[in-house]
Amino acid sequence: MLCLTRRLDKVIIKKMIRSLEVKNFKSISDAKAKFPTFGAIVGLNAAGKSNLIQVVEFARSLVKGVELEFIQSRIGSTAEELFNLRDRSLSKPFSICIEVESEDGQVYILTFAVSLKKSLSDESSLVISEESLVSEHEGRMIDIYRRNQEGAIFDENREVTSFTVREDKLWISNFNDSHAEKVRKIFRDVRIHHFDVRSRWLYPEGRNDSISRLISSLMKRDELYVNFLKIIKDVMPNFSDFKEIEILGEKAKNEVRRDILLLLQEKSLQGYLTMRSLSEGDLRTLFILATGLDMPPNSTFLIEEIENGMHPDRVTKVVEYLDTFSKAKNIQIIFSTHSPIVINDLTPKNIIFVEKDEQGSNFTLLSESEDVGKIKDLLKGGGRLSDYIMTKSQ
Repeated sequence: MLCLTRRLDKVIIKKMIRSLEVKNFKSISDAKAKFPTFGAIVGLNAAGKSNLIQVVEFARSLVKGVELEFIQSRIGSTAEELFNLRDRSLSKPFSICIEVESEDGQVYILTFAVSLKKSLSDESSLVISEESLVSEHEGRMIDIYRRNQEGAIFDENREVTSFTVREDKLWISNFNDSHAEKVRKIFRDVRIHHFDVRSRWLYPEGRNDSISRLISSLMKRDELYVNFLKIIKDVMPNFSDFKEIEILGEKAKNEVRRDILLLLQEKSLQGYLTMRSLSEGDLRTLFILATGLDMPPNSTFLIEEIENGMHPDRVTKVVEYLDTFSKAKNIQIIFSTHSPIVINDLTPKNIIFVEKDEQGSNFTLLSESEDVGKIKDLLKGGGRLSDYIMTKSQ
């Protein structure tokens, strides 16, 4: 197992996202989830694993200044589908309360509610109905600002500071305040794995969301790229090297467009191959490991169904490397998985267990489960965490 060159024994790991409390969002009626620094989200299909990741994506996009309508279109739902459908009246807003920790150890709690608004033509749209940001200092909660249903902003002294608030955006996205900027930085450094195999071999000028862009970026950082090659050769033994070539095309108004084509070389073949020739599993492997190395310190990386397209031996190695990245660079890395092999390599403190009952999805950190005694006895007796998960899910 290869490691990064930085020593790990003195690294203090912070949890950039500490916890979430969610009400009335999709399958989640009323639930709280505590996030580990490194770990997995596990549970049956349709239990709510993806919805938990979507909550983070929703909050991240709003904090970055994205409008509600665009976020809704990215998730691919109608406005009504974002609400927990147990409340057929759709009269209740959905709310998200997210506790985060900045790199200097300051804890903040951002809370907002999203309501459904009907126009005169009976068309539905989403609006922010409430919002607040508080900080925790020596055990006390201190208001940074609050926003009411009329859109007024109140500061820590409960004085009105603004009425010019867009109903489709969070105030924090443009609030000129040092605390707000710390929170914005936390969410800017959240990456959520959305791998699109359709755009896997080219990255156009100005695009920064493709596997080719990631690897090309690593190629320009000598020490990091050396580490990346060592890791990839360990995980994908037939791999040899990468090469990029420039492709010039035409842009609007006769401006030259610069695209990059990333090629790779395998040991047993002459010449180079395009990324188009790789399987989805190989591409996911490259994308996840490149992203892990590219992540800045004190950031968060969320991955859905990490084992998709990978052999069990490979996914084990990928998870081991991600654990190394997490410790070496103080990165919070959380992934959903169904793999018993991955689950059994983790400990109860690393697993968010997702269950769904008549009320909706629930999230439990196994180390804080009411069954923690049973889990410890199971492990001491030679049992496996996957056995507990399987029994609990039946």
